[in-house]
Amino acid sequence: MNLRNPQIGFDLPARLPAREDRRSVDLCGWFRRGVDGSYWDFRITNLSYGGCRFQSDAPLTKGEKVKLCVQRRGNIEGTVCWRRGDAYGLSFQIEEPQKVHWPRKGERHAFDTPALLRRSGCRSRMVDAKDVSMHGCCLQLTDLLIINDMVWVKLPGLEALEAKVRWTKDFTCGVNFTHSIHPSVFDLLLTRGNRTTTKLAA
Repeated sequence: MNLRNPQIGFDLPARLPAREDRRSVDLCGWFRRGVDGSYWDFRITNLSYGGCRFQSDAPLTKGEKVKLCVQRRGNIEGTVCWRRGDAYGLSFQIEEPQKVHWPRKGERHAFDTPALLRRSGCRSRMVDAKDVSMHGCCLQLTDLLIINDMVWVKLPGLEALEAKVRWTKDFTCGVNFTHSIHPSVFDLLLTRGNRTTTKLAA
């Protein structure tokens, strides 16, 4: 990794354009610069669907393209928007096709219940399941997932289901289960899936 003080900078605008709400995080990883292919360490301190703020010793310039990599979370490309000292603002390059929902294999049912979501190597956390079919569901999150992430979703009364993230929009995502829920089990899930009475065990 290159570790040297930045020699090139640019002024941060007096007023930044409006952006989505960002959430405080502490994520470390590395990125590759588009200009020379060099790799640098970074630390993300806040994050939204459209971008992030991160710190790095890299001498990045406004408009420069980079590709971030966070372990167990995947890769994403972005463009540097501003710099203040060793802090940078990055706008993610999210292609429109990623926002299009994948065709559904089955009818989804209105659903509103807490669920548990877990990434590989991470602790489970509570999310909201808003609709569900035998083949997948829609989740409301407290942070961001990346398309093609593999996760485990625990719905009321069921074992954790392995699933792949198929689309994301802001703090909402759709997942497809690796193995579909059996029809009789699914019917039971719909009758039990009530936010006011359902409790999940971690």
